[in-house]
Amino acid sequence: MNINNEMINEIRNKVDIVEIISNYIPLTQRGKNYFGVCPFHDDHSPSMSVSKEKQIFTCFSCGATGNVFTFVADYEHIGFYDAVRMLGNKVGYNLGNSKITKNKNDEAYNIYKLSTKFYQNNLNTNLGKNAMEYLEKRKIDKETIKKFQ
Repeated sequence: MNINNEMINEIRNKVDIVEIISNYIPLTQRGKNYFGVCPFHDDHSPSMSVSKEKQIFTCFSCGATGNVFTFVADYEHIGFYDAVRMLGNKVGYNLGNSKITKNKNDEAYNIYKLSTKFYQNNLNTNLGKNAMEYLEKRKIDKETIKKFQ
């Protein structure tokens, strides 16, 4: 199936950016927008805003911005059309599978990958303060934490 602009717009209208992004990072509602720690730079406080109304995200620190497709593409390190395919499949479009090969352990790897990203993102918030103190006492610097997740 060919992916055209009309189909991309249909998929964007069917998915909720807040719901999709909250599957990757914790978001907190403040007013009409949602805020979270930006996963695209070494963020220590929630600097990324997600607008449910406009269906866009913006980081006020690093300048990362875009829609649901660009967020998923950047976060998952996949191409734009793979992100469209991935989100399209979630809302009932048969656009194929963005993964080329399947492995019997894919589900376990995906759970591990998601939990790693969750803890990595929370490490730089108030929730991760004790963990960061522990790592600092063990003389594990931020570069090492980032490298080994």
